Amino acid sequence: MTKRTMSKKESYLQKKVLKKLKTEVGGFWTNIHGGPFQRKGLPDIIGTVEGYFIAIELKVGNNEPTEIQEETLRRIKEEGKAFAFWSTDADRVIRRVKKYIERRKKAESRKHGKRNRA
Repeated sequence: MTKRTMSKKESYLQKKVLKKLKTEVGGFWTNIHGGPFQRKGLPDIIGTVEGYFIAIELKVGNNEPTEIQEETLRRIKEEGKAFAFWSTDADRVIRRVKKYIERRKKAESRKHGKRNRA
């Protein structure tokens, strides 16, 4: 498969994921268009939902993130209330984002419950 064909497929996947995120998850989402004046390795899609920052790198077929993309995702995760991952499937992206938000809400609820009892 040529680079151009892969690019079209990844572009289609990005559009599909963005549409699903906006309709099924809510929040603010945008895709990042790489360019010569931009830092290398930035994820394809970034967004915020209920105060959480989420970064998603999308790949098609058997492609995997480059070393710099992996490093960028790792650094984003290290910063705290952030979730960063890569995927090849739109439905899996939605499930992972929903699960992350649910886990964070539960953790914060437990944290606030302990604080209120003190």
